[in-house]
Amino acid sequence: MFKEILFINESPVYGGHEEMFLRHIKEIAKNNHLYLNIIVNIKNERLIKEIDCLTKISSNINVNIFRHRFWGLPLRPITNFLCISDFFWLLKTIVSFKPIKVVLIQGTIEIGGLSLLAARILGKHTSTYLPITKKSKEIGVVFGRIRDFINKHFYYRLPHEIITISEFNKEELINNFNVDASRIRVAMNFIDTPSYPKQTNDSQRNNVLLIIGRIDLNQKRQDLFLDYFVRSELSDAFEVHIIGDGNDDASKAVRNKYGSMHNVFFCGWLGSEDVAHRLAQCRSVIIPSKFEGVPLVMIEAIKLGKTVIASNVDGMKEFLPPQWLFDVDEMSDSLRIISYLNERPQVFDDLLPVVQRKFNQIFDPIENSKKFMMLINSRK
Repeated sequence: MFKEILFINESPVYGGHEEMFLRHIKEIAKNNHLYLNIIVNIKNERLIKEIDCLTKISSNINVNIFRHRFWGLPLRPITNFLCISDFFWLLKTIVSFKPIKVVLIQGTIEIGGLSLLAARILGKHTSTYLPITKKSKEIGVVFGRIRDFINKHFYYRLPHEIITISEFNKEELINNFNVDASRIRVAMNFIDTPSYPKQTNDSQRNNVLLIIGRIDLNQKRQDLFLDYFVRSELSDAFEVHIIGDGNDDASKAVRNKYGSMHNVFFCGWLGSEDVAHRLAQCRSVIIPSKFEGVPLVMIEAIKLGKTVIASNVDGMKEFLPPQWLFDVDEMSDSLRIISYLNERPQVFDDLLPVVQRKFNQIFDPIENSKKFMMLINSRK
């Protein structure tokens, strides 16, 4: 399966979307022999490592990796047109592989736009697996209006099919970028259901709030949350543990600013088993993001019996109870919801079993990967 399909991921960063793609591959490989032919950015060392780990645990996966150091200029999609050497390398590689279909693994339509263009010029049937469907101007990127114009009138018209991860994303594609509904498919995320550590009674009484994800000041906003948290009375009642890495100067500045505080702990990047253990022992998970797709940590936390306090956007707004959500434009509102953990615990306790049942039904590994497999194989 997938023998004549070429996957492409231009991103230098390993994020939740790459993680979800590999989860689909792993789940499909339980009952099928797969050929994973994929172009990756040589700078994305973790993606290469995770693919290698996947082949070691599954004999059903044959991997063929094409490594390339993409130039990756800022201000994409504008600067994509300057990456001439990358473009011709893509043309050459696609021609030599002769795929019947090209599938882009994209965080946003801009990251991978060059590959979309190359595949379409060569007349290949092209799909994109896309979790973030926001307008650039809404997420605060430079020249957002110009980028939105280019994306709407050029890049979003390139793929024959867009596979996204929620109905909320589908509506954004239709309303913000005039993508025809007939070109959009939805394949939900999921979390595997291994034997996670059991929740202990201590975890109901502890004071650990967990934030999971790379340190990112624009999207994840750990810094903004900490600014409000450390100055509030809640900082005497709770600790914040942050799991995630980040090597840029801004993320280092956040660690330097808050790392010495008695109630803020930076754990760095941890493996999946360690993350599951931390989740099982925490009081609640906090997602202060400005935008997200459908975060895997949200699904995992709920399946572990943990409450999730999150900004009211995207997948969090679509799937979590409104009582657990705070205003995305007012980070101080997160403190109001967190205070309910002690003052009004029934806000969480009464709803959690209902939310768990809902999540187990929606985010089912077998059904969702079966649909993903069908969409990847399709050429309609």
